Amino acid sequence: THPPEKERWQLHFNYLIKAWEDERAIRVDGKPVFVIYRPQNIPAVGQMLDFWREQAVKRGLKGLYFMVQKQAEFHPRDYLCHFDGVFQFQPTESVHSPEFDNPHLQKSIWRRRIGRRLPHSTKEAIHKLELKLKYRKATHTLYDYNDTWENIARVRREPEITTYPGAFVDWDNTPRYKQRAIIFEGACPENFAAGLRNLVQSMPERQLPEDLIFINAWNEWAEGAYLEPDERHGYGYLEAIKAVLDESTPAQSAGPDQQCLAKQRNVP
Repeated sequence: THPPEKERWQLHFNYLIKAWEDERAIRVDGKPVFVIYRPQNIPAVGQMLDFWREQAVKRGLKGLYFMVQKQAEFHPRDYLCHFDGVFQFQPTESVHSPEFDNPHLQKSIWRRRIGRRLPHSTKEAIHKLELKLKYRKATHTLYDYNDTWENIARVRREPEITTYPGAFVDWDNTPRYKQRAIIFEGACPENFAAGLRNLVQSMPERQLPEDLIFINAWNEWAEGAYLEPDERHGYGYLEAIKAVLDESTPAQSAGPDQQCLAKQRNVP
């Protein structure tokens, strides 16, 4: 609902710059990282990002590193040229990808060949209608946790933009959708560690400017996606991350700088 006006963009920039100038901001090539959820819904998104980049440089920053959160295949793709990177939001991106054997998402010939040519607004309306029809069925959708992680760990790049991997702890949104929930069966700290280990081992092949993995999530309790300790697993998922990072950055074989980095990474 934000009108594409510089005055509005400036107000938004004035708020965001507080985080971008903070020394704790995550950076790529010295530029603060900012992720946008659904940029295809933002009018004149390219002009807005260019304006923010100009303003950031005027404030003394090297620039801004804008990323897209990918949940499914991009249709259309034209707005990607305005971004520096994309990260794969898991587990949604994995089960929607062509590489995943997903009986719940078999595409018809009409959807594959004709659906992509429809205007974005029409596709959004169709998607909402499909969701309503699905919700009326009131049935769970089940996926295998380990199968999903196997696809996550594969190196799958977008052809025209730097692609960062994602990860997920668990997913069960029964608290939100009850009988219509999407559930991943087999989630536990041990299986999470195994999947994350494979993903970390794939990072050199990805050749990214920074080895960033986006984990879903810290506290999405209503979707069962949370790293925070609970009564069931305690600190199990956090300990799994620590163990995997300990394996990938062993302090005993590293120099002083690497030892410091390893210690920092070992803190949950």
